[in-house]
Amino acid sequence: MITPSKPASVIDSRTHPSVKRIRLLRLRDERERTGLFYIEGLRFVSQAVEQRAPIEALVVCRPLLVHAFAQKLVRQQRRTSTPVLEVTPAVLHSISLVEDSQGIGAVVRQQWEPLARIRPGDELCWIAHQAVRSPGNRYHCRQRSR
Repeated sequence: MITPSKPASVIDSRTHPSVKRIRLLRLRDERERTGLFYIEGLRFVSQAVEQRAPIEALVVCRPLLVHAFAQKLVRQQRRTSTPVLEVTPAVLHSISLVEDSQGIGAVVRQQWEPLARIRPGDELCWIAHQAVRSPGNRYHCRQRSR
């Protein structure tokens, strides 16, 4: 479980228990054990909110959160009682797998649907990967499939 800090406090330690738990989500075993995963960047977090994904916690770095839409998204999520972990830039960089995380990330609960229950329509496209070496490659494959 990711535990948010007190509303007025900013996590400034890379060894904070919540930060360590988020970093552990880089490991497949930990993602499978907890049923959680970590996303970063405004686009992915806003898509998770739009799709009503079960967000366990937002990770926010105010000095890096410069986009007005991102600031509005954080305010909206606070109003819906989504836990928010406020961190320093150094802490966010210790969690992040990308160079520019845009000051926002989220811990999200996985939702699995058995393939037998999925009925593809004309708008649905299936892509199968044997291995993805870089998280960015998933994005590029998805964009090219459109």
